[in-house]
Amino acid sequence: MRILYVVHQFFPKHYTGTERFVLNVATQMQKMGHQVKILTYGITENYGFCEELDGFLFKKYIYKGLEVLSIRHKSIPDDISFAIFYQKLDFLLDKILGEREFDIVHVAHPMRLAPTFIYASNLGIPIVLTLTDFWLICPRGIGVTVDGELCLNPENGFRCIKKCYGENWKEKILKRWRESKEVIEKSDAVVSPTYFLASTIQKITGKKIKVIRHGVDYSNINPNKRLKQKEDRVIIGYIGSILPHKGVHIAVRAMKHVKARNIELRIYGNYFHAKKYFEELLKIAEKDSRIKFMGEYKDEDLNTIMNEVDCTIQPSIWWENSPLTVLISLAYKVPVITTNLGGAAELVKDGINGFNFEIGDAKSLANIIEKIAEDPTILNEVKKKIVRPPRKEEEAFEYEKLYRELVNS
Repeated sequence: MRILYVVHQFFPKHYTGTERFVLNVATQMQKMGHQVKILTYGITENYGFCEELDGFLFKKYIYKGLEVLSIRHKSIPDDISFAIFYQKLDFLLDKILGEREFDIVHVAHPMRLAPTFIYASNLGIPIVLTLTDFWLICPRGIGVTVDGELCLNPENGFRCIKKCYGENWKEKILKRWRESKEVIEKSDAVVSPTYFLASTIQKITGKKIKVIRHGVDYSNINPNKRLKQKEDRVIIGYIGSILPHKGVHIAVRAMKHVKARNIELRIYGNYFHAKKYFEELLKIAEKDSRIKFMGEYKDEDLNTIMNEVDCTIQPSIWWENSPLTVLISLAYKVPVITTNLGGAAELVKDGINGFNFEIGDAKSLANIIEKIAEDPTILNEVKKKIVRPPRKEEEAFEYEKLYRELVNS
């Protein structure tokens, strides 16, 4: 089969969960003999675009053996990460992708490239949509209002107007909601990696959602074999983007409530555009030698990092879906401390393969950390119960089966 994967951003510049999902599935499909191409949007790039067409720039490159086509507006619109459909982009896709060049189009995230649905639909090419967050039903993407209220019922856009955007945005929000529903309707199959997100979207849209768990690339993973003694020091790792909705401040504040001295929190990741947020974290953590900011990490560093920590923490203040940190941790047989809501809570069960705390509650998290500090051997029992996530090969096989069903029908 000839498969086009569509994602809002991609490696090497962007490397979080959704991009990793595309990399894993596309790489495996190519190994299985399928012809694969990736279409992405160069949102933060201003180099390498050597061709121009109808107000758009585009370039081709190879990443880990995958052919990637990156496009961007010559002048990027201010609402590029808000709006659904863009004029001219669907016509541009006809020109640069060709007619009937693909047997299947798989959209991993519709942000910036939603006109792909129009392109594929007009040509009668089956479309698979994988949901990796709440962007279609929440312009902010995280299902949380500007006041920090958890929200998974947009009320056809009217709650977005009331809670986040105001009456001046009414026309834009309602238009966005109509186009979001069109994206769902044009999808021949909609997939979620968790039952939580599947049930959420299904209730709102009425669309049947199929669940296919995200897989992990085990080719370079050496499971963590660290066992703890009663008086041992415990190293907790945060691994991911250092951004407000990721809740790193909850972890840092929790450490300020913890009296135990045999605990160390190591924070790995890039703060990207959130410099002010990062500076606030440094201020909160000031003079606490137990809190260490380790800087940005690369893929090749993960084996070392995951074999130096005793457990990881996923303190997001939003629902999450299928967080990469959780999957990677479980793949390494490392217990996870995470919130008690959303997709993370579906993957991590308290006392089984990790621990759950009240979302957004630093004291609740501190209580768990104190409990581990008092008796680090409880981590040994949790490690024994961890069931590792599916392999990326298993995930790809499920998608291949879905592709064939759609193409044959």
